[in-house]
Amino acid sequence: MEFWNVYLQQPSLPTRIFGCLGKPSVPSLSVVDNQQKGWRVHHQKPPPPLKHGFLGDGEVDIQLPLCHEGESSALLQFKHSFFINEHASRDRFAYPKVESWKLQGNTSDCCSWDGVECDHNTGHVIGLDLSSSFLYGSIDANSSLLSLVHLRRLNLADNHFNYSRIPSGVRCLSRLTSLNLSRSSLIGSIPSEISDLSLLISLDLSKNFDQRNPLQIPSLTNLVQNLTNLKELYLSGVYIPTTIPDILANTSSLTAIDLANCGLYGEFPRSIFQLPNLKILRARFNQNLTGSLPEFQSSSSRLERNDFSGNLPSSLGNLTQLTVLELRVNKFSGQIPFSLANLSQLTTLALGRNYFDEGMRAFPFGKLPKLTTLHFSSMNLQGDKETMQIVKIGNNFLTGFDQNPVALPWRSLQYLDISSNIFQGSVPVPPPTTVVYKVSHNLLTGEFPPSICQESSLRALDLSDNNLSGTIPQCLALASDDLLMLNLSHNSLHGSIPPTIFMKNSKLMMIDLSQNQLQGPVPRSLANCRSLEILVLGNNQIEDTFPSWLGTLPKLRVLVLRSNKFYGAIENPVSNLMFPKLRIIDLSHNGFSGHLPPEYFKNWNAMKIVSGEKLTYMGTSSQLQFQLPAGPTTRAAFVGTEALRVNYSITVANKGTQRLYEKIQSAFVAIDLSDNKFSGEIPESLGNLSGLQVLNISHNNLTGVISTSLANLRDLESLDLSRNLLSGEIPWQLSQLTFLAVLNVSFNQLTGPIPRGNQFDTFENSSFDGNPGLCGVPLSKLCGVSETSPPSPNSQGHDLELPSGIYRMVIFMGYGSGLIVGLVIGHILTTRYHEWFVETFGRGKKAQNRR
Repeated sequence: MEFWNVYLQQPSLPTRIFGCLGKPSVPSLSVVDNQQKGWRVHHQKPPPPLKHGFLGDGEVDIQLPLCHEGESSALLQFKHSFFINEHASRDRFAYPKVESWKLQGNTSDCCSWDGVECDHNTGHVIGLDLSSSFLYGSIDANSSLLSLVHLRRLNLADNHFNYSRIPSGVRCLSRLTSLNLSRSSLIGSIPSEISDLSLLISLDLSKNFDQRNPLQIPSLTNLVQNLTNLKELYLSGVYIPTTIPDILANTSSLTAIDLANCGLYGEFPRSIFQLPNLKILRARFNQNLTGSLPEFQSSSSRLERNDFSGNLPSSLGNLTQLTVLELRVNKFSGQIPFSLANLSQLTTLALGRNYFDEGMRAFPFGKLPKLTTLHFSSMNLQGDKETMQIVKIGNNFLTGFDQNPVALPWRSLQYLDISSNIFQGSVPVPPPTTVVYKVSHNLLTGEFPPSICQESSLRALDLSDNNLSGTIPQCLALASDDLLMLNLSHNSLHGSIPPTIFMKNSKLMMIDLSQNQLQGPVPRSLANCRSLEILVLGNNQIEDTFPSWLGTLPKLRVLVLRSNKFYGAIENPVSNLMFPKLRIIDLSHNGFSGHLPPEYFKNWNAMKIVSGEKLTYMGTSSQLQFQLPAGPTTRAAFVGTEALRVNYSITVANKGTQRLYEKIQSAFVAIDLSDNKFSGEIPESLGNLSGLQVLNISHNNLTGVISTSLANLRDLESLDLSRNLLSGEIPWQLSQLTFLAVLNVSFNQLTGPIPRGNQFDTFENSSFDGNPGLCGVPLSKLCGVSETSPPSPNSQGHDLELPSGIYRMVIFMGYGSGLIVGLVIGHILTTRYHEWFVETFGRGKKAQNRR
């Protein structure tokens, strides 16, 4: 069934009585049979009574009340106030629970509806669980939900309530003991009336993220002062710009406190650590929150990314039931206490990016039998060989392991990140269970390890930015069928790319083999990579004609072949469906000849209108599942999932410098055909690519005039036509390109006055050098009487509608001998958004100037 925007008709709302919606009416008992009397018959065997059963020997009939008519009506009204939208819920097991809500046949009793729980004695609705139900719409102040005054448990998590506010009428649900509105796109101030729900045991308002108007609490004290029965308080992502009140420390019933990403500041009350029943404490990502650790009782503590300082108390080792300890990105110092080795139940330990002494280089992690996730730095790793699954120690100054060559000892390892360190020697050999393997930006040497060919589980392999030598082994074709990312760039690999390395049905989405010494042709087996989105082969010695057959790849968006030995003319495509998704192509610094390919320009539809697209980055995401392996006397135990988020990166030239861009905007469109031997005129069909932001056709042998069709490139930000044989005047229409930040037409044979107005008034002399026939501002040469300045766009009688209201991010522009990179790097980072367990694949250091 199609669940996309299915609209459900809304009946009338019940009347409002005394500020809350009226109570549901009591069903009539004056009708004939049991069903009509408002009772439902269940055949059950006492004791104890079963909810469902079959009539048989020793069984008796008992009657349970039907759902009250007024309550079933309120539920239906609530259902009909929403769309069903498959994008409204993120949980992979989400489904539309309200689809079963119908007043007909066997489903007329609302107590049998999915997500509805009724009291067996009274028939009143006491529980409603519509979490992950694809609900999309707003909760307003008159919501029929507020008439369900007998509710004790309400769970609406993981839906999309369209940035509406929590109604103050929530106070009408005074019997609530559990309220979960997490991950539901709610905004604004949390109503103070929630504090009237004095029976609450669990309150979850977490992860309602909106940067413009986040869910917020003006006073945490006012919220919790009446909630004396509260055991669980989850407020992560709620904006609470205040200090943590001492009243929390007086709520002795609390077992879980989650205040992550809340904008809290000041001293963290030490007394909270002493709460007698506290099991979970999370206060991470509050950068202005300070404090130190005393003895405390919680079995799960997440305090990362704060401003905590001081030493770790040795009494931490007394918390033998502690399962999670995350204290990374703080200012803790001193020695890491060896007593942590007593934490036999610990599954996650994250202490990285603090100021601990170097004396902890041989911590006995082998004594932590359940440890599955380790985030650390500056130590020798001796984790348990059976259970260690995640090791992330990137961005430190580690130099190596105890033994070399290294066969990593963790038999269950799935995620290894040692990138951006100073590891030396050969590549560590991961176990066959490894899914993500990142060793980039180190000083590793030697040949490509053939043992990696045995990694049958790999999805992401990044060996970039090392000094690996030798050839790419043919056996890499035997690696995981699930491999998504392959990055071997910035090494010293040589020889040809094996011709049959890319197998049929390959799932590869990104291949980067740039900045090596690879030779030979482009392997035809790449045509098997039907999911390929990015192919980067630049800065090698590949010798071939233009691989037009790559145009059959239906998802290819980025093609970089720069700085190789490609040659010959680019022939017309065999069909108008070639390269249907292409948005970035860099063929610069090769030996291509002949005319620029006009037929390709006509058919590259993905380079046409892209303005207004949502800001996204090229990449992919997946879920990794983790479980403890089976032992001699135990079965495998499921631990959980962790998001694998991978953003594609690309190294391109900006102002003559090789630079790594860690993210590529999906809407970015660029063509670089510079430094080749192209001849002839600029094709009119270039003007069809109206989404083009960067165009570089400099350093060729182009002749004729500058095509006025380039004025159709309304999003153009950088245009380089320099060092050709172009003649005639600069078209005045180019002055209407209001986003044009960089223009270079130097060293041609242009004549006449330079256009005026808009961006042309910002360009310097260097943009026009080497054209003796040009005159006018900014050049010192004045135009003669016969050389009148071109009329301004406003005087032409043309009513050109320019883009308006387009949100333009900061542009880092440049021009030079390579691709003019106008990548929009306006990535707004916030510590109040997602927990990034997996950092960007291909993350690099600063700009590399490798060649």
